[in-house]
Amino acid sequence: GRAAAILLVASLATAQTPVECPCACDALQNATKQIFSSSTCLTTEILEELDLQKSDREGTSLRFEIHTWPSHKITTLVGAILARDVMGYTSEFTCAESDVNGLARITNGATDVSIEYQLETYAADAQKFVDTDLTVTDAGTIGYTIQGAFYVPQYQGSYYYATLAALGKLELAEALQASVTWWTSLQNPYIINMLAQQNDSSIVSNPYLTMKSNFTPPWCNPWNATGVGNNCFDIKSADSALDPALPQIITNLKLNATVSYWGTGLDGSPGLPYYSLTKLARGEPFVMKSAYVPARVFQLVALLRVNLPPWSQACYDTFATGGVNCDYPIISLRKMASPAVLPTANKDPYHDFGLFLRRFRITQAESDQMWVDSLGDITTSIVNNQEYNVACSWIKTNNATWKPWVSNTYSAPTRVTWQFSNQSKAAIMTFASIGLVTCAILAVLIATYRSHPLLKSISRNFSVLSLLGFGMLIGSSLLFTVDDPNKSVCTGRLWMPPLAVALAFSSLGAKTYRIYRIFTKTIENPMLLTDCYLLQITALVVSGVLVLLIAQYIDNPPDAATTIIEDGNTITTYHHCRFDSSWYFGIVGLLAFIVLFITKLAYDVREAPLQFNEARELGMTLYTAVIAGIIGIPMIAFFESRNEFNELQVSIGLLASLPPTIMVLIMYAGRTGYAIFGVTVAEVNEAASRKIDYTESKRTYGRGAASHSVNRDRVTVSAVRVRTSLPDGSPDITSSRSMRAKSVQGESRGLALSVGHSLRSPGTEGRSLNVTKSFDNAPRLDTDNLQPKDILGLK
Repeated sequence: GRAAAILLVASLATAQTPVECPCACDALQNATKQIFSSSTCLTTEILEELDLQKSDREGTSLRFEIHTWPSHKITTLVGAILARDVMGYTSEFTCAESDVNGLARITNGATDVSIEYQLETYAADAQKFVDTDLTVTDAGTIGYTIQGAFYVPQYQGSYYYATLAALGKLELAEALQASVTWWTSLQNPYIINMLAQQNDSSIVSNPYLTMKSNFTPPWCNPWNATGVGNNCFDIKSADSALDPALPQIITNLKLNATVSYWGTGLDGSPGLPYYSLTKLARGEPFVMKSAYVPARVFQLVALLRVNLPPWSQACYDTFATGGVNCDYPIISLRKMASPAVLPTANKDPYHDFGLFLRRFRITQAESDQMWVDSLGDITTSIVNNQEYNVACSWIKTNNATWKPWVSNTYSAPTRVTWQFSNQSKAAIMTFASIGLVTCAILAVLIATYRSHPLLKSISRNFSVLSLLGFGMLIGSSLLFTVDDPNKSVCTGRLWMPPLAVALAFSSLGAKTYRIYRIFTKTIENPMLLTDCYLLQITALVVSGVLVLLIAQYIDNPPDAATTIIEDGNTITTYHHCRFDSSWYFGIVGLLAFIVLFITKLAYDVREAPLQFNEARELGMTLYTAVIAGIIGIPMIAFFESRNEFNELQVSIGLLASLPPTIMVLIMYAGRTGYAIFGVTVAEVNEAASRKIDYTESKRTYGRGAASHSVNRDRVTVSAVRVRTSLPDGSPDITSSRSMRAKSVQGESRGLALSVGHSLRSPGTEGRSLNVTKSFDNAPRLDTDNLQPKDILGLK
């Protein structure tokens, strides 16, 4: 049973593996995966005794490629166990039969690590993937080597001696018996004849054993299993695909040998293991070609390595021209890995593994011993997967060897998902609520007092429509309080503000356009400027913006996006919206043109009657919009470039809610106020006609001072007379009188007269007596011509 296990694994190294792996795992590989996943080699208690604590890798995984070749499997298990039990990685396995296309599998992401790779054998792949494409990294040698060879049974020397002794060639018999491990022994014609005449017909008669292919040099007859007619001995091998040098060696060394290939046995057929085991069981001589097997392993089944002429690089450089005539190369096995698991950044969770893999080394003696230890009988080797137990045992007894390989410097970062602060949400919601309530109140007031001339004359329908637009803009600010926006929210953030601005300002522009056409007399029949006509203008502007938004959506629709920002050991994930800003600039440009156009119309109708003239309100509204844009747009761009999402959304939310609220108050608060308090158009016109802005003159009468000021509907005249202290110490007296009269169209409407005296006697510092008297409903006065001197003499 033990011999069967040895010869089985000896044949497995010659299997091919397609590039389109990960491949299906065979029975041995599945057994390895099962015992690995269900067992723990180094428990927490053992780690504490070793003063080790594995890092929290947050589920970071490593995919190790595992073959059926014993040394590959055992060494991979050692690395996977240490990565999992000591360093905290999630170790997984991908299956393959050999190193064929191994670097391609690392490149395409099928596997992360191949711990035992034959770099010299696949030099062309190494040139492409390691040196040129840089998709695979060479992490150094694993520490031991392999070398393919011819093998013969240990008892084969006795056959050599017996063959030649029977011919009376005792001296030559002794020489050949002693040189059984040298290829020259296979050149002796008597030995060739003895091996060629071996009758293997009973072996090949097994219906499950099939010869896959063969090689026959020109000087040899095709091999016959009965031995009849053979003039060359036959070398038993497994697969011709992975040993292209064998025919060249036979040809160039002029060996009288053929080759028969029997397969690996992985397909369910007996293969080379069965053939070799049968020959060994019968004690019959034969020659076998195998990949590397430790000498101590083959000693267990009495197999000896046959040495060919020494290998040289010059010899194998002639492979392309068919000139190989030397022994198989000693291949230094290397650790190959994806660059992704060999990072240089300390904060990368794979950083510690990169250091570990570069330090990881198993000596030839250690590898050979673990291989030998893993070979019980064929049952325990395959079914109970002795390789795992051997790998775990080596780890437990060699902690002084592997502890320097391990470093657990990684500290799992604090991962935070950004959320909009409650204070910021509250601020935006508060301003949005104020703005929406303001728009609603103004709309109700405009509808309620729609018959008032000051409201009726400014196209109340378009006024309400503009309030609707401003309300939409204010309402859009609430979309920016969502922490984790989806595609619908992102579309709303993109579409609502420009559509709202277009509706608000196109409505203002439409009614301003009507006033412009009427008072500049550019239309013969003003009755043509109906609301229906102006609504078409508004719809045209809004449709233009809508078309641009639809085009942007088709070209590059807005969508939810994620940005991850690392600050120290904190990783913050931001969920936000992504959209194509180039289209948005076109939309902003269109809206800017509309604003400029309205500004020009408002300026041209500035001399229109006050009842119809909203130039002042429009000017202040547009001024507010421009200031908001000048301040807000650079601020938004600044915060966005720095990924400061909290500040960004606060800025957008406030920009969408606060300025629109101010603008609707500027546009409609004054006129609705006049309507509420019953101020007539005549009163407004009179106030405006009297140069209401602000004038003030100051005069001096004798030893007094006086002032006269006029504002919208009020005349205030005040005078102060000052008397200094008398020489005889009489009290210091200061008198003041003021009068305030409400005047409309030159007629006094009530008079309030205030007279005050302040008395302070000598020696009474800090104390004073104030007397104030007010008189209401004073006689009517000519307040238009009232002067300070009239108050000073008023009784």
